[in-house]
Amino acid sequence: MRGLSQHIVAGRKAVFSLLRAWLAAGSGHGARITGQQLVESDGVADQLSFSSSRGPALPPVQDTLKPNVIAPGTAILAAGFQASSFLTLSGTSMASPHLAGAAALIKSVNPDWGPSQIASTIEMTATTELARDENGDPATTEQVGAGRPQVGLAAQAGLYLDVTSAEFEAANPVRGGSPRALNLPGVVDASCKGACSFSRTVTDLMGGGSWTVTPVDFPPGTQVSVSPQEFTLANRASRDLLVTVNAGSSGIVGDWVSGKIRLSASGSPDLYLTVSVYSYGGDLPENWPIITSEDSGWTTFGLNDLVALPNASFQAGGPVRPQTRTATRVEDPTNDDPYNDGQGVFTQWHNLPNGALWLFAETLQSTAEDLDLFVGRDVDGDGRAEEWEELCSSTTPRDLERCDLYDLPPGSYWIQVQNWTGTNPGGDQMTLLHAAVQPSGNSGMAASGPGIVGASAAFPVRVSWDNFSAAPGETWYGAVGIASSKDRPNNIGVIPVTLQRQGVSQAQTLPLMNGRTHGFALDAGGSHDRAFIDIPPGASGLTVSAVGANGAQSDALTLELVRRDFDQAFSQPPFAAPAGDGPVLGSASGSGGNGPIVAVAGGVEPGRWYARVRNTSGEPVSVSLLASVNFQGELIEIRRGLWFPPARSGQGFDYNWGGTDRALIWYTYDEEGLPAWYIGGAPSVEGNIWTSDLFRVTNDGSSQQLAPVGSVAVTMLAPGDALFSYTLFGRSGTERVVPLSPQTCPAGGGSYTGIWYKGVAGLGGASVLVNASTQAQIHYLFDALGLPRWLFAQDENAGPMPSSVPILQFSGYCAVCNETTVSSVPVGALGLGFDNDTAGFWTLDYLMEAPLNGDVERTDQVIKLTDTLGCP
Repeated sequence: MRGLSQHIVAGRKAVFSLLRAWLAAGSGHGARITGQQLVESDGVADQLSFSSSRGPALPPVQDTLKPNVIAPGTAILAAGFQASSFLTLSGTSMASPHLAGAAALIKSVNPDWGPSQIASTIEMTATTELARDENGDPATTEQVGAGRPQVGLAAQAGLYLDVTSAEFEAANPVRGGSPRALNLPGVVDASCKGACSFSRTVTDLMGGGSWTVTPVDFPPGTQVSVSPQEFTLANRASRDLLVTVNAGSSGIVGDWVSGKIRLSASGSPDLYLTVSVYSYGGDLPENWPIITSEDSGWTTFGLNDLVALPNASFQAGGPVRPQTRTATRVEDPTNDDPYNDGQGVFTQWHNLPNGALWLFAETLQSTAEDLDLFVGRDVDGDGRAEEWEELCSSTTPRDLERCDLYDLPPGSYWIQVQNWTGTNPGGDQMTLLHAAVQPSGNSGMAASGPGIVGASAAFPVRVSWDNFSAAPGETWYGAVGIASSKDRPNNIGVIPVTLQRQGVSQAQTLPLMNGRTHGFALDAGGSHDRAFIDIPPGASGLTVSAVGANGAQSDALTLELVRRDFDQAFSQPPFAAPAGDGPVLGSASGSGGNGPIVAVAGGVEPGRWYARVRNTSGEPVSVSLLASVNFQGELIEIRRGLWFPPARSGQGFDYNWGGTDRALIWYTYDEEGLPAWYIGGAPSVEGNIWTSDLFRVTNDGSSQQLAPVGSVAVTMLAPGDALFSYTLFGRSGTERVVPLSPQTCPAGGGSYTGIWYKGVAGLGGASVLVNASTQAQIHYLFDALGLPRWLFAQDENAGPMPSSVPILQFSGYCAVCNETTVSSVPVGALGLGFDNDTAGFWTLDYLMEAPLNGDVERTDQVIKLTDTLGCP
């Protein structure tokens, strides 16, 4: 039972004392009390107080309904403990007497009823009609159970659910029993994967009757069946009912699905079984550990035996360096109450936005014998940790405690550490390790998988990271949220990720994106000589800075700028050659706790400028490196259309305009050589370097979702000469690229080159190239798993305006893989035609070749997405 806010006018002790004295003074008194008024307000009726405990029930009794019912429990006028005094009290101690009184009234009407009859009829006739949470919103079953009792209806109930004390004892989970099977009016399953069933036995209370059973108040789409739907009970007879709830059919996963089973019969008020099942997505691993020596990279984990993920969504956060806090506290003299602001505790706060993935708290070894750990959310916003706000407690008889909270609502969270048993009269040192992982929105840690997953199917999830600057021995924290739909983030659950640095690998290619910070680690005496930024014509200034994790690390850093001609920079494609022994054009050393900064002003000669960073100390360091370029020269606008690297052909990108925005579609291959594409988008910028985040797109057949997987830069050297540098899944490369074909138009005019699509998000589109001699279309689309694939359509002998061309499926090599032969096979045909420069149609008819799986046969009316290219 839980307390409710009620508006009650309390009597005053002085008034009662005067009345008693007056009555004792004689006989035959008559009087009228005036000036008092009973005020009733439905505005606070059945409204939960902030301090009211909520369900669901915690393990090991998670499959029982808690709370069962609710009752008035706030500001209740009650008898005092001294003489004939009165008090206004709140809490369960006030709610419980209301229920006890209700039971007594029912017993007075039905003196032969026992505990099962009284308890089950109270619960089966309760109402949630007025129930509201503390904010005034409709309350959930997990907050109020069956609702507020209606004593008059309970006394007239026509049936009940019988359960004996022996059955309660047998259901004790400590003894291996199952509380779920108890014959109670609350029907609960805390892990209902797909569908779950329950058995309940009802017994007559009114001398016989015919009953109809109806599921009510379930979310749309929930499939609920009861067998039998109709039955007749003789006097005192019983009948078994089988209730089946298919929670998955509602589309709700990772939340409670609640409703009621109504039992109706003439001569009895309607009775209800309260049903609440947690739509469970399946078991997830307790942790995904990654042990690495690399600043950037990726690894693959497998998942299986989950519910269907029709629009699979993966959300990542981190990695973040955990924080430590050490404080000295004496043994708490009131250690049975950690919330009385005693001297034996300290509190750490985290302010978290919506969607935080993981809040982690752990106590480390202490001089105290026993520490306890408590974590909660400041629900009432008073800046204090309170017991009713508690979400996790770890209270073993040791000093090592831990709490983990996942998928958190926004708010202020407190972590409280208590010295339960100390050893030092002057106080014991207590150390808290804590971290909050929030969705990053970038590729610092990224997770990607298929767009569509069947029920119980096995599938891979790729976890990538970049800019990981932890020193050897450090462990940083990340997390991956798994969801059945992008509209319900993390509803399957959150998997914590630990990223542990074990040594420092050899420096790898690191393109410095203009104005973005990059991170890496350096071993004692180590250096990084493959971090670079390409300087195009028109650059007026360059500033590069390096900083360590603290002042001592910053002091240990030196920074040198080394320039190489572009012709010397591509000897190891797609990787950057090392800085080498070229002339040092600027250098600096850290001092005074500040890292080195090198600035070049008054014009910067075009070329590949390396930022060579050295660690002069005997300890590993974490480095953050930032390069920024200023421009004053002439703008070389990136030419629209398809570009490719002549040194490593078979893949390329389409760069195009849409108003003030610029978009890039990168057509490449995955590690298995299968076609894959990625997109970038950002506003146009002043200067000759365009940078963008890089996204992987998945699809559920109707809508797309994007996951950040890297970044890309296009640096213009001349109208037909550009540099393409990227980081994808933690692996970086750099290419020199040129346009794929001349910008001409077919005879008779018509500017068709650009990006086209159906006009409805979710079905992909195509990069269309039409020049004076030929037409080619690269269709970016999705396979049967919702993965991004591309197909190529062209007939070089058909001229620029064919009515039909073959569709080819290509295979090749990934962006950072060794070059292999690019091959293709025909998989279908494309019918096409243009109404004008901005509208047309295509008919797709293809069947992908294994190992890809997907087929399409449809006609689309299409429009141009990008700006029209003028024709001479």
